[in-house]
Amino acid sequence: MERRVFTIIAMFLGIMATPLLAQTSAQRPQVRPTDRPDDDCLRAAIVRNPDVLIAGERFVMAVGLQNGCRHIAQVHVDIYLAQEDFRVQIGTGYVELDGPRVEFMHLRPLVPRHLESGRYSLVMVADPRGGELVFDRTGVIVRNGHIDPDRPDDIRPDPISGEITGKVSRKGGNKIQVVTRDGRFKTLTIDRRTTIENEHGRPSRLHVGDWVHVEFTGNHADVITVLSR
Repeated sequence: MERRVFTIIAMFLGIMATPLLAQTSAQRPQVRPTDRPDDDCLRAAIVRNPDVLIAGERFVMAVGLQNGCRHIAQVHVDIYLAQEDFRVQIGTGYVELDGPRVEFMHLRPLVPRHLESGRYSLVMVADPRGGELVFDRTGVIVRNGHIDPDRPDDIRPDPISGEITGKVSRKGGNKIQVVTRDGRFKTLTIDRRTTIENEHGRPSRLHVGDWVHVEFTGNHADVITVLSR
């Protein structure tokens, strides 16, 4: 008799608990495996590039991209060479990513002919429309094939001496780089002895992109005239 009463009570409790469990399950949020989070939508990285770049020549590099969003990602990719407070854009690309499959973008950036030899950072910036920028960088060496790297600076022939007219392509610290129309360049030191003036002989400020006429002694800029062109 007691066993029968216990069985009936257990069945009754089971019947009462079934709607409660069903209600709890219905209130629990459903996670669909096809949904992808919006956080960290885009992944991008430099996957292939040469270690040594030659000024004035193109090179081949590859960027890997993956879309982690629920929508199509429209991505602009910019490539830079950077050194401390200086950077120059050398390549660009565009791709639309639909789905989580990894895509590879192959680019052929052009290294500026006037770029000085040295160590640089090869920088990739991926800009998804309406999303956050993604950065990646790697170290490279630039060699200027138009200058003999085996000859010391003090005996290297310099085709520009005395004065130079061109565009200020770099400016940082106490150094500027001036590039002529035909691609020749010279890096100069500026200090308190340097006179910076406009074409009328009045004091002037100097900015990257200005056209200038420079009178120099060795590597020191004596007089910089900012042109109005």
